[in-house]
Amino acid sequence: MDSSGLFSGADKENILEITNKASENSLCDVSKSCLKAPEISDFEIVKAISRGAFGKVFLGYKKTNKDQLYAIKVMKKDEMINKNMVSQVLRERNALALTHSPFCVQLFYSLQTSSCVFLVMEYMIGGDVKSLIAANGALPEDMAAFYAAEVVLALQYLHSHGIIHRDLKPDNMLISAQGHIKLTDFGLSRVTFHRDLEISDLVNGTPNAFNIRTPGQLLSLTSHLVFGSADKTNSYMDSTLSTTHGNGSFVCCSNLNSHTASGMDVDSPSALYSKLSTMDCMSPPNAHNLSGVSPFLAMDRSPPDNSELEWPEDEEALNPSTEETILALLKSDPIVFMGDDTWSSLYPNRFLRHYDFPSFNTWDLDTVDRGVRKHLIPEVEKSDWDVLIAHFLGVDHCGHRYGPYHLEMKRKLLEINQTISDIMEYVDKDTVLFVIGDHGMTTTGDHGGDSESELNSALFIYSGSPCDIMEYVDKDTVLFVIGDHGMTTTGDHGGDSEILRQ
Repeated sequence: MDSSGLFSGADKENILEITNKASENSLCDVSKSCLKAPEISDFEIVKAISRGAFGKVFLGYKKTNKDQLYAIKVMKKDEMINKNMVSQVLRERNALALTHSPFCVQLFYSLQTSSCVFLVMEYMIGGDVKSLIAANGALPEDMAAFYAAEVVLALQYLHSHGIIHRDLKPDNMLISAQGHIKLTDFGLSRVTFHRDLEISDLVNGTPNAFNIRTPGQLLSLTSHLVFGSADKTNSYMDSTLSTTHGNGSFVCCSNLNSHTASGMDVDSPSALYSKLSTMDCMSPPNAHNLSGVSPFLAMDRSPPDNSELEWPEDEEALNPSTEETILALLKSDPIVFMGDDTWSSLYPNRFLRHYDFPSFNTWDLDTVDRGVRKHLIPEVEKSDWDVLIAHFLGVDHCGHRYGPYHLEMKRKLLEINQTISDIMEYVDKDTVLFVIGDHGMTTTGDHGGDSESELNSALFIYSGSPCDIMEYVDKDTVLFVIGDHGMTTTGDHGGDSEILRQ
């Protein structure tokens, strides 16, 4: 059964039942069941091929199939305990077990003895990108763009499955026999998972998992790794959780937007690399690939002044789009925030500048708003930010305290109107002003529910550059300007009489 990836629904239920028993008992209990779990004695070790921070990697094969080679990572449990690296082992096993992407190294088996943990992975005969760069000095731009695009696809997959690699570098980018990139070394990864793996996790998280992994592989990947006593192992799991579900103390690249890498034109490095800056804690990937020098190879740890960067010249010169891309990746995407103190507490290292004011006293209508207005215009006049966020709270608090029809609400709304008018005088042709209400409220001032009045809010957009859309309508285009309803003289709309007044 271990050599077949296809089996019936009854087999699936049997395996799931066996795995549930395994999680309740121990790894030894699985071997006594009707489906024998794989063991390291099933493999033959050929030779050592590398050594990393977590252990040695050996070349090996399964005794029943000498043609299939594996990279077997061996980690001694006592060393992992002494080095306080047990949580890294658990994270790496879980991340690799949950991952099945053509751009990430595949984990076939997770095995253990009383003294060692063995991760049996696919063997990448092409070596790593660091060795390739060392041998060639640098990579051509088209090759660097191709490899960078595949790294983006790997990161897109990982992030969509709740995994952040956190250790991207040429050493951890392996090359397959077909010349494709695969990420490896997930020991520092951040995995959104908080318990032992079960077969259902692999089946639900990986499309067609039963057609990809054999029953023996599924059993081994969901086995409970034991380090010392059960209490110690549980404490290691708890420490792993604290790094993956923290309160904001963990700082990694926070721009983890789900950009799509499909449809990228690898002939345009600028278009390609602009996607990379939001994907992971990643140095400019082309900087190392194209020049052969790591961007972090410097005695001075201070951030570089982009105007003083020394670019390769003559035959080694990069094209302008690549230089532009590297500069864009080195840019910090500056954001200025002013308003309630919640956001800077959640994202302590995210803002270029921030002006925080206490926000939890809902009876206080003015402290936050006065602080924002004090700094708003001076910040608008500066040019070193890309995004400026001003979060007013007075209208929100007034709703809590008085409701929408009180004279104090009129005062707060007039203040907002005046603030918008003041800002519009400073909005130049390169700036767009968005005024967004984050929620509505009921006639009694309630908000946070799912009623229509609580969910609806206003959006106002103003640009410093006038645009007459009529000038852009050609003979093949029809412009429709449609009012979706009318209203009565008292402002009512939604009734039958208002439908015809458009």
